[in-house]
Amino acid sequence: MRFSAGFHIIQRMPETRPKTRLVLFDLDETLFDHSHASRCGLKTLQDEYDGFGAPSLDELESTAFEILNRTHRKILSGVLTQEEGCIERFRLLAEWCGSSLGEDEIQAASRRYRQVYRSSRRAMSGAIELLKCLRERVTVGIVTNNFVREQKSKLADCELDPWIDFMVTSEETGQAKPAAEIFHKALETTGASPDEAVMIGDSWEVDIIGAKAVGIRPVWYNPAATEPPAGEAVSELRSFLPTSEALEIVLPTA
Repeated sequence: MRFSAGFHIIQRMPETRPKTRLVLFDLDETLFDHSHASRCGLKTLQDEYDGFGAPSLDELESTAFEILNRTHRKILSGVLTQEEGCIERFRLLAEWCGSSLGEDEIQAASRRYRQVYRSSRRAMSGAIELLKCLRERVTVGIVTNNFVREQKSKLADCELDPWIDFMVTSEETGQAKPAAEIFHKALETTGASPDEAVMIGDSWEVDIIGAKAVGIRPVWYNPAATEPPAGEAVSELRSFLPTSEALEIVLPTA
């Protein structure tokens, strides 16, 4: 991901809105730089396995992301276990690359990717600084479509966990964003009403639409400066830096 530091689009909210008590964040591709860790893992596969070397890294990354989304939905719905989903991801990716890796090679590639992916984890630039400032003012939570163990390990590896008060996952609630239930669970955790909360996330379809549907003010984390759907407008963050500017968008003073 590329950041346009300090460039934000601001849509002021009505002054009559209640004071914000709760700020919710998505995790993957919002606080946690999944793309960086994934790209490092894929580059290692290209370097170490002939079966993944044919396409460019950009092409491999794009296809791997699409396959990840498909298999992740199967995992969340219980069609596949996490282990089965990981194997299927790299079997499908190898097939797309035109290679015929055996089952042992697929499993080895999956383990190697996972090893590099985890060692390459990092927080988004400016994320920790923003969280530190927010924790002085409000409760900070995570709302994520993933498994508790996986997401806790990301928070720990990225040194984000000291600045997070709680996390709500699709595994625990049985509902994934944009379903209203997972947002309501986050609100119930603190007793905040929807109009006392903010939701920050990178996915328009999952984070922004989901938050708006339950009355939570959304802030779109949009470092790629993607155009919103026609006729739609919400507050945006193109970067978490400078912290003071990001803080003004999340907790506007006027």
